[in-house]
Amino acid sequence: MLLSGRTRPGSLFVSLALFASLAWAGRLGAQLPLQAVGLPFDIIGFIETATLDAPGDALAGGTLQVNGHTIIVPRNTILQMPAAALTWQQLFAMAPPPYSGVRSGLAMTDVPAPLTTYEAHVQGNRIGNTYIAGLIFISQQSLNGGQGVINFMDYANGEMRVGGVIGDLTTGTRVKVNDPIGRFAPAYALDPRFTIDEDNPTIRTETGYPLCFPHVNPATADDPLCPQRNRPINPATGFPQSIFIMQDPGTPPQMALPAHGPANGTNSYIAAPFELGDYITYAGTRMKDGPEPSAGPLPAGGMASTYIAAHTIIANIGLFTAPGTVPAYVATDVMLLGVGGAPIAGLPQEATVRTRFEGFSTDVSRLITLWGMDVDFCSATVSDRSWGMINIDPGPPTGAVKGRWRFRPPGKIILMPPTGTFLPATRMMRSVAEGAYSAVNPVISNNGLITGQYNAPIFDFLFPENLGIGSPPVPLNFQDFPFLVNGTFAAFPGLNVGQLQPFPAASIVAPLCGPPPNAAPPTAVASASPLVTTVGANVTLDGNASSDPDGLAIAWIWTQTAGPATPLVPNFFVARPTITAPPVTPPATSVALTYQLVVTNTVGIPSLPSFVTITVNAAPAIQSPTANAGAAQTVGSNRVVQLNGTASADHNVPAQALTYAWTQTGFGKCNANACPAVTLSNAAAATPTFMSPINTRGTSTVLTFSLVVTNTSLLTSTASLVNITLNPVAAPLANAGPNQTVNPGVLVTLNGSLSSDPAGLPLTYLWHQVSGLPVLLSSATAVSPTFTSPASGAVGLTLTVNNGFVTSVAALVTVNVNTAGPDTVIITVAEYRFGKTRLTVTATSSITDGTPFLSLAGYGSNGTGLQMQFLGGGVYTAIVNGVLQPETVTVNSSLGGSQTSPLLTIRPWAITACEGAFDLPLRPPVSRLASSKEDTEG
Repeated sequence: MLLSGRTRPGSLFVSLALFASLAWAGRLGAQLPLQAVGLPFDIIGFIETATLDAPGDALAGGTLQVNGHTIIVPRNTILQMPAAALTWQQLFAMAPPPYSGVRSGLAMTDVPAPLTTYEAHVQGNRIGNTYIAGLIFISQQSLNGGQGVINFMDYANGEMRVGGVIGDLTTGTRVKVNDPIGRFAPAYALDPRFTIDEDNPTIRTETGYPLCFPHVNPATADDPLCPQRNRPINPATGFPQSIFIMQDPGTPPQMALPAHGPANGTNSYIAAPFELGDYITYAGTRMKDGPEPSAGPLPAGGMASTYIAAHTIIANIGLFTAPGTVPAYVATDVMLLGVGGAPIAGLPQEATVRTRFEGFSTDVSRLITLWGMDVDFCSATVSDRSWGMINIDPGPPTGAVKGRWRFRPPGKIILMPPTGTFLPATRMMRSVAEGAYSAVNPVISNNGLITGQYNAPIFDFLFPENLGIGSPPVPLNFQDFPFLVNGTFAAFPGLNVGQLQPFPAASIVAPLCGPPPNAAPPTAVASASPLVTTVGANVTLDGNASSDPDGLAIAWIWTQTAGPATPLVPNFFVARPTITAPPVTPPATSVALTYQLVVTNTVGIPSLPSFVTITVNAAPAIQSPTANAGAAQTVGSNRVVQLNGTASADHNVPAQALTYAWTQTGFGKCNANACPAVTLSNAAAATPTFMSPINTRGTSTVLTFSLVVTNTSLLTSTASLVNITLNPVAAPLANAGPNQTVNPGVLVTLNGSLSSDPAGLPLTYLWHQVSGLPVLLSSATAVSPTFTSPASGAVGLTLTVNNGFVTSVAALVTVNVNTAGPDTVIITVAEYRFGKTRLTVTATSSITDGTPFLSLAGYGSNGTGLQMQFLGGGVYTAIVNGVLQPETVTVNSSLGGSQTSPLLTIRPWAITACEGAFDLPLRPPVSRLASSKEDTEG
């Protein structure tokens, strides 16, 4: 029986084009013409009706109605169930009661109506006004699947609860394995049409390892075909492990032995049991309790009396077999085959051979090979045709998902067969773990599975399409499918299946025995650019000029036939691979590389080889680079200095990248104090920096640095030197602040904060009195010491600063003591402008030499007074912005003088009664802003 591990019918890969006879508005009675070669259709929907032509004929056809379309099911049709293949007659003959042999029990109009609806995916061609099926896939409601955690194992009824409360028998979905022969679970055969796959593990882990539901309660006895030892307990959690490797089972015994594998520990010859808490994905058919499991209506017990009869269960368990041992297990999840197609006269089309197969394996150390399973139409022989090879993902840290393989030619594939063909299309394919499967002497598991391989039907075929939107649709090319044209010998035990009748094509293709007839071979044309090059250059091979006389798609295979081995990038089976010209070994001055191109069309016919030769000339001798350490510099102490090697150069063509190596040299000419060592920010950078040391010698010091550069050929330059002259540390500058005039007995503050060091070094301060009556400084080493002014005379003080190495020249400041009494202060301007909220005050002092300090009271950073600017001749001024109008202003002098005055001038917001603006005469001050009519009129 043709069986499959696939659990989902194929997606739509052709345009849905259903043409009907339509009246054309405006031309009564006119009809759209039907295409003479047929029109394609791809329909998915509920089965509305299903009829059988002859119940006693195992190969009989019938009709199928989906979405209102009545479709002919040809005689000799083999339709694909989720995990089994049947004839159309078997769909009726194997139906459970009360439908057995009379109705399919799948159609909405069956009597009694089925418990739920069933879905058909039909691909075929409309010939004239008749829809004729070519491929049919049947499931229940898109496979009726679900996911969840196993919350209860009901060993008495051979079913599990999924998605409910852990340990609760009454919650969760009821799931029972639909296994008529009891291979994976207790035997259950109420509807064998939706059975598990008897030959491949459709009840399995994600990695493809077969799983089982014990035939007996493990608490009572251990099932030898489903032992608990195959799910080791994690000692840290007390629960069965979800990721583990089976132990090495040892040398496989002869297949005559009924059971084999180690007696203790895990045994990879036997399935592993489901356990409470496993997370599973299931798919199957909705059934009900009782003698008529698939017939409606819903039982009195409601949904609690229904369950899922599963044909597929996949558990989230990472179970692997020991690397390199047998048995190993394989699963195929994704199957897509492009079917090519010969061109139809007058009907432009796009044919493709895009192919994709994906799955998992329990042994990541092996490679996976893919095979098309060709049938011999005159005998029961089935031969495997190589489609290529792919590696298995090893998982982290170098991979992604451990155990997964993805065969996506020409990209994700490591070996393409010499013919490079995936056509003609086959119904079945096989994925094989290399070294774990032999067709002559297969390794059989204790559960009866042929290990190391997975054979399955192809669910998704990629058909030709029309080249442009609006151009005539291209009929599905069933004439290129040997298993539909010629049939299959012994497709079922004792049953030969012939050509589809009627055939879903406009013209009948005569069936024949043996392989399909050969078409004309394609023509390979190999070229390259450039044909003459030098070592290290890139060359592109080009096979795009190759063609097929029948317009079929082609695949490319490049082979190097002469010259030193030079790999093709990205691989040898693309139209335009590239190479990197290899080195030429002296004394030879050139070398020739020859590549052969063979192209193969979609029906597997190879071309004659075409050759192209590339001449590689020896490259000129590689030159050493030149280092340039940059220009000499003269710098001060404690400064950031940058070296510059960017003028270094490589003289090869093309220039090679350089690496840099800086070192400080010249220590033999001086001691450590004279030539101090420095620390470079990055000795391997082109422009490293360092902080210049402090030179206390009194004379300049020279620091010497060496630069060596190296190119990618590891050739180095001679050293380039650069001198950095370090000037001695300079003396700082002392600033004792401005001279002052003060009254007797007041606190005087000196100010040395404006002193500075040219190298930014920290300073220390020293004050010394040099004249006048003696005073007592608060601190002779403070930046701003204080003292009390004497009764009379002038006090002279000097300030020197030191940067830790050099002392500055002394700076003098004189503090004069005023004995004549307070000066006279007169306010001459006191103006406020409303429009700018600005106050301007000007005052004079009777002492005109600028020695007193005048301040505007109530303003300044702390509100104690804003120092006014001395303009000369005893005149001082201050301007304050952003303040409210004051009633009076007060000016104080450091010599005791003071005056308070009202505002002398007020300037308003705006003048509108006359042109221009003018000052208002002085009025009594007010405590509000000028906002009334009286304030704004002119």
